[in-house]
Amino acid sequence: MAGGTKDRLDRLEERTERIEQALGRFDDVLGSFEKEAAPSRSVCVRLEDQHMQNVETRGLVEVLITKVQELTEELSALKEAGVPSGTTGQGTMVKFPEPSSFSGVRDAKELENFLWDMDQYLIAAKIPKREQVPLVGMYLSGDAKL
Repeated sequence: MAGGTKDRLDRLEERTERIEQALGRFDDVLGSFEKEAAPSRSVCVRLEDQHMQNVETRGLVEVLITKVQELTEELSALKEAGVPSGTTGQGTMVKFPEPSSFSGVRDAKELENFLWDMDQYLIAAKIPKREQVPLVGMYLSGDAKL
């Protein structure tokens, strides 16, 4: 039996040695795989980060869409109420009469009234300085145009 036990031990040692060699090869393959997988892990981390940014961006876009819808509804309501676009709704649209034309009559009071009316009109209509002279010229008639 001593010979049989020795054979068995030898076979077990051979098996153990083959298992250890296989494990060594497996460790090499596993190490190689880990080296190859490292860039993939990096890509996965970046993709996860980008996904989170996309989720945040979607949230912001949804907030902006909601705000645009609210502003659109508010603008529609203001238009229905007769508030002209470009105003904030705080001011009111005032209609004021246009000044009468000046025909060149040699009457100081009529000239003074025309100039005062034009001045008030230009202020109320918020006509820029550079456009005031050509506009006043349009209100001259008859001999005043000469």
